[in-house]
Amino acid sequence: MGCHRLTFYASLVALALAAVLGPARPGLAADPAPQSEPDALAFDVIIAGGSTAAFAAAVAAAESGAHTALLEPTDWVGGQLTSSGVPAVDEAWHTISDPKTGQPLLNVARVARDPANITPNFHALLQGLEDPAQCWVSRFCFCPDGFVRKQLLPLQQQASSRLQVFHNTVVKNVQLDATGRRIAAITAITRKPTGAKHRGFDRLPSRDLADWYSPADSPRFAKQVRRFVTAPDGEQTTVFIDATEWGELLVLADAPYVTGETI
Repeated sequence: MGCHRLTFYASLVALALAAVLGPARPGLAADPAPQSEPDALAFDVIIAGGSTAAFAAAVAAAESGAHTALLEPTDWVGGQLTSSGVPAVDEAWHTISDPKTGQPLLNVARVARDPANITPNFHALLQGLEDPAQCWVSRFCFCPDGFVRKQLLPLQQQASSRLQVFHNTVVKNVQLDATGRRIAAITAITRKPTGAKHRGFDRLPSRDLADWYSPADSPRFAKQVRRFVTAPDGEQTTVFIDATEWGELLVLADAPYVTGETI
């Protein structure tokens, strides 16, 4: 049953992406071609998606000397860490007890909250929070915009000579090399709110999703098509990382993948 469920969910994702990203189907108008071929942007590392892990990978890659691009569909990075109204970093709070005697065996909360067991850089970010509130799952509850501005943006600025973040940018298609085994280039679309209010988030994203992925300007957004390519022949191979919520690079590259949970 587990394999059937995984196949079903993967099929749903593929169908959804094909409807938004894929070629035109009979009866539907094709996306208009861009006015001119977009300039080729070459990077050592190209990360699609701006989740917490993706942002950390981008900063680490840039700090290691790699010329890095991060493509984020919204207008700020951080994923689940910064997308909730008042997010908290879940911390363990329970104790494992002997099922027979009920005697405590391991205080998981004490172990998990020991600074020695927390990634040092991440612990430093949490320690730097201004007026963190406490809740039952965490000692750290914060306003997401403040966390982006005071914790994440300074990291981005420190790596700015090697890191370029493209906000409001989605992956439109993927081009493979002659072997069909490696990504040669991806085409992305960056939108700029024009007629839309509140930075382009004045209505549910589901109503704007098709617009995000269309290269044509609309009453709500002006678009810029970008093409991210591998490094020139003879140089170090570009690394493409899929950190999108839907696994867009995997689907568009027709790469095998598994999604779901172990059952």
